[in-house]
Amino acid sequence: MKEWTKKISVVFLLVAADLAGILISYTFAYQLRAEVLSQFLGNLPPPFPIRYYIKYLYLLLIWPITFMYEGLYTKNYSESEEIIKLWKALTIATLLTVILLFALKVRPSFSRSVLAISYATSLFVVPLIRLSLKRLLFSMNLGIKKIVFIGSSNEIKWLQNHVKNDRTCGYSVIAHFKKDELVKLPEIYRKEPFDVIITSNLDNGSMYFLQSFAQEHSLEIMFFPENIIFDPQGIEVEEFFGFKALKLKYNLLIPRNATIKRILDLLASLIIFIVIFPVFIFIVLLVKITSKGPVFFKQTRIGLHGKKFILYKFRTMYLDADERLNTLLKENPDAKEEWEKFRKLKSMSDPRITPIGKILRKFSLDELPQFLNIMKGDMSLVGPRPYLEEELKFLGKRKDTILSVKPGLTGLWQVSGRNEVPFEERVLLDEYYVRNWSIFLDIAILVRTVFTALKGEGAY
Repeated sequence: MKEWTKKISVVFLLVAADLAGILISYTFAYQLRAEVLSQFLGNLPPPFPIRYYIKYLYLLLIWPITFMYEGLYTKNYSESEEIIKLWKALTIATLLTVILLFALKVRPSFSRSVLAISYATSLFVVPLIRLSLKRLLFSMNLGIKKIVFIGSSNEIKWLQNHVKNDRTCGYSVIAHFKKDELVKLPEIYRKEPFDVIITSNLDNGSMYFLQSFAQEHSLEIMFFPENIIFDPQGIEVEEFFGFKALKLKYNLLIPRNATIKRILDLLASLIIFIVIFPVFIFIVLLVKITSKGPVFFKQTRIGLHGKKFILYKFRTMYLDADERLNTLLKENPDAKEEWEKFRKLKSMSDPRITPIGKILRKFSLDELPQFLNIMKGDMSLVGPRPYLEEELKFLGKRKDTILSVKPGLTGLWQVSGRNEVPFEERVLLDEYYVRNWSIFLDIAILVRTVFTALKGEGAY
């Protein structure tokens, strides 16, 4: 199969999957309205027969058109980024549909409850179907974009490692050149055509060569500048009177956004805590019965503006945990090296952790008492990780940005591999979150947190 045929086939399958998700969501909403709500709410008028809606099937085109505008058929995103893009596109498409129905003066009008329920359902059904399909396609080597990296900046190294380790991002690394090896590019392309070039700072002559080569072969170029006063991950491009300008981003540092986030934290954490309260009590009894010591583990962490607070967890370690760790690090050089890199023990059993503690940690159940921290105002549902005081020296220039917001129960690093992610990358992800915060990003992280916790991946 030719390359362009593969690309068209992938787009066709994605469009079909998206439309299937919309139809499933609408059918579910219709049945819920017709069979369930009408039984409990006697004042609702009888629903129209399903055949009434068939003549308006052309409205389904609004969804793939909106998805196309958001780049969902031409670009590859991480799963969290794709969920955010999907939710944005679904919201826009639903609003456009409502406006169009009003403009066309459709009579009798569509059921508002069906539209509302189908929209809410689509926020879960469409991403589930689409991401499942993309994983299948990627496993068959379809829809994969091939990347060449050029340069040796920290950003380039981090991105290359991330792409190699993430099997769901839809990218494959073909080669990595140093800046003085650009002459190899045409030869590599002849042997194995690629789609994307990712580079950092190059001299003018190299950039002209690269631009010409990419234009000739219709390749994407992504440029990550290094050695500039502004951090690239805190910058976005914005048009200003016909010119492109670099605009600094600090979304969560805006007081209005922080207030909105706090209100949502209180409402969501209160509801969630009420729902999980039986599980909470069960774990309290389990920890108390199975090992000596207090039920809760209390530890001083660094919060908003560097203020110290007491973080709560279910105790998962023995009372002499520090002594056990120090003994292991003294006797085992490999363990010491691993601890210094990850601040965790990944490849060996941690002697500090109790048998019940291993289960609680695997599924992140030891974190549940932090809902108390959220309601107290020390933490947020989503945010940077709550750092220990001795870890602050490793935050470097990102320290002020990270400590300008409340730490979170979950965050980007937890859904990006948890303890598989090296400490330096956690810091990078935390700053990215602060600068690029949005309500959609929080929701996407919370949804992915549930799936990550259920899988028990990356927990130690």
